Amino acid sequence: MDGEKPDHTVISNFRNIHKNEIEKLLSQTVFLGYESGLIDFETVSTDGTKIKANATPDDLGDLEKFETRLKQI
Repeated sequence: MDGEKPDHTVISNFRNIHKNEIEKLLSQTVFLGYESGLIDFETVSTDGTKIKANATPDDLGDLEKFETRLKQI
């Protein structure tokens, strides 16, 4: 996107257009978590913590930085 920032309307429209696909993807994610033993449905937690964002485009880095960070996890 090279410096472009989508506004709220673009994100909202994307969510509305792809609502079914997003729901399917989230369902598949939960299912995979359950199948792999990461989710047991015994405990449900919510978190209302508010954290100020600090992610400028320069901080996000490139694919190489992302892959390095991913390996650290």
